[in-house]
Amino acid sequence: MSTAALYHKSVTIEFEDLYYLAPSNNKSDQKALLNGISGRFRSGHLSGILGPSGAGKTSLLNVLSGFKGSGSRVKGKILVNGRLRSLQEFRKQSCYIRQELSMLQLLTVKETLNIAACFKLSSKTSKSQRARVVDEVAGILGLEGAKNTQVRYLSGGEKKRLSIGVELMNNPPVMFFDEPISGLDSSASLQVMTHLHNLAESGRTVLVIIHQPSSRLFELIDDIYLLSSGKCLYNGPSNDLVTTLSTCGFRCPQYYNRSDFAIEVACGERGEDLESLINEAERQFKQRQGEFYCDSPESQCNFSEDTSEHMAMLICKEESDSRIKYIQHEEIDIDKHTNKMIEYSPISNLQQFYLLYKRCTLCNNRDYQLSHLRIATHIVISILLGLMYYDFGKDADKVIGNFSFVFFNILFIFFASAMPTILTFPVEANVFLQEHLNNWYSLPVYYLAKILSDLPLQIICPSLFLIIGYNLTGQPLEYYRFFMLWLVCVLVAILGQTLGSALGAILDVQLGVFVVPASSIPMFLLSGYFQRPKDLTIGFQYLSYLSYFKYAFEAAILSVFGYNRERLPCSQPYCHYRSLSKFIDDIGVDDFCYWEKINALVLWIFILQISLFCSLKWKIHKSKK
Repeated sequence: MSTAALYHKSVTIEFEDLYYLAPSNNKSDQKALLNGISGRFRSGHLSGILGPSGAGKTSLLNVLSGFKGSGSRVKGKILVNGRLRSLQEFRKQSCYIRQELSMLQLLTVKETLNIAACFKLSSKTSKSQRARVVDEVAGILGLEGAKNTQVRYLSGGEKKRLSIGVELMNNPPVMFFDEPISGLDSSASLQVMTHLHNLAESGRTVLVIIHQPSSRLFELIDDIYLLSSGKCLYNGPSNDLVTTLSTCGFRCPQYYNRSDFAIEVACGERGEDLESLINEAERQFKQRQGEFYCDSPESQCNFSEDTSEHMAMLICKEESDSRIKYIQHEEIDIDKHTNKMIEYSPISNLQQFYLLYKRCTLCNNRDYQLSHLRIATHIVISILLGLMYYDFGKDADKVIGNFSFVFFNILFIFFASAMPTILTFPVEANVFLQEHLNNWYSLPVYYLAKILSDLPLQIICPSLFLIIGYNLTGQPLEYYRFFMLWLVCVLVAILGQTLGSALGAILDVQLGVFVVPASSIPMFLLSGYFQRPKDLTIGFQYLSYLSYFKYAFEAAILSVFGYNRERLPCSQPYCHYRSLSKFIDDIGVDDFCYWEKINALVLWIFILQISLFCSLKWKIHKSKK
């Protein structure tokens, strides 16, 4: 069965007196990004939203899609097929492809489409049926030849089409696109717009923000919505645009690009008086009210399976007298619908978790920087430190040097976990945001899959590092001591990666690379390595209890030197620290308190894990403002 044949439900969107206020601390001075506009978008039509920069194009798309608009900042009426929009239901039958392309770069086109199919198709769909859908979508979007190519190697146009394909899997009747041809050349732009036109012809409602389309691209657009400073200047068929502008005194020169002329009018370059256009748009909206609705929930609009059949305006009439029925509606607060629980994906939470865990693990295994290079670096640095501090652990004369080795263990493992994460996670966080907002899966499921898929690498890397360095430096061959130090290293690796993920979720790469070391320096200074805790002033002594490095460092010291370790042999005539209990006492660490330090580290990890979850939650919240 073709993708077009699967499609059966049409959706017409209408809005009236829609206001959207920009965020501002001063409520009396809030700027209206959308200023009481009205309009409609029809199924079976490719609708283009035009206007100069700052006209309110993206704001309109965000509000209609339900991605933005919280509190009292959005007012007006939004109707779907003549009924008040239920955001919960509307989000199930719509998708939003943003201008920024957020995809996992290490997956192939086929893998990306297949995972999307697993999330968006019913769990009852067989593997062969999913494969047919994937092949068909790839064919529709012209991606057959690139199915085995990783996303990072695709061209700009192929990436745009792939971003469309992943949302096309469940055949959403409404599709929103924010500048889908931005950054593409003329050939790639034509390919993308042709695909969008074909999607609209199959019966979908397709809304596109497009910036100054060429004449050829403009021919593919069925309806135009022209905006200027948050006001609607025109909403209707693209073929009537020039005529409407002309009747209001704005005459388009012969052979002039219609879209360029419309934008010049919206910018005020063809005259400052736009009131006549605003009034005309409002008059036409009221004149056409009620022409595009189905009059009952049971009423459906059946479309031909022939995707080449152009969809005309939808007019559903009452059987009794064939008169057009317009459903009256009352003023609503749109935000009453925004607090409803959104259901994610047609598959269970357990299936969502499995798919996410499998995808995260696959990406981790393919990530040269995050996994291969990270493992190799741990091995190389461990060998280097092991040779530098060779057999220091067996000599009482080299206790201070061995003390430094333990500190650099903690230092390296932390940064080797945090820094790669801060470089890679911001991209993944954007992918999560896009997929979450398009109802692929819930935040808790993603969060759990993410932390568990990262766990193997957080264990493997410090384990390799410790096994090599521990033996080369001649540390005591007692299994319980090795396990104690290993546990500290693993917890430090988890702590570092969690911190990097939490900051990566809310910061970009450039800022994150600065913030991670900057925020860690105070923790290092209070760790007890540079200055003994008892030598700190009272204020800094209390502050040192907030340093996770203090607990990690002291737990590592106790693992190697504590718990009544036997006296060390001395290579010199006199060694001050043959008795390691004296050394522990001199550096101000309480012996026999290893598990207290471990509990403090676990508590810090728990706090950072909560911070990671809250960071992702905040990212979702911020995207809706």
